[in-house]
Amino acid sequence: MLNKESANAIFERNSCLVVDRDVIPERIAIEITSKEAVDFAKKMYDAGFSGYGVGALGTMMYLTRKAFFTAVTYQNVKQEVTNERKD
Repeated sequence: MLNKESANAIFERNSCLVVDRDVIPERIAIEITSKEAVDFAKKMYDAGFSGYGVGALGTMMYLTRKAFFTAVTYQNVKQEVTNERKD
């Protein structure tokens, strides 16, 4: 489980600038939380993407800080519920 301070530190270590804000690449957010958590966050908040005509490199999918925090929250709740069921 991650608290806000830990989630923020992870975001800061893994974020990059896109246009005018720091974001976290979706693939990293999935590694830290889960695909299920990221998909949930993307339903709550629009996911971002950026291509900017970089040719063969394609498009980068990312989460904003708020969406990343939502993915972390989802994962925290899932972990707690799973632990309660084991008790």
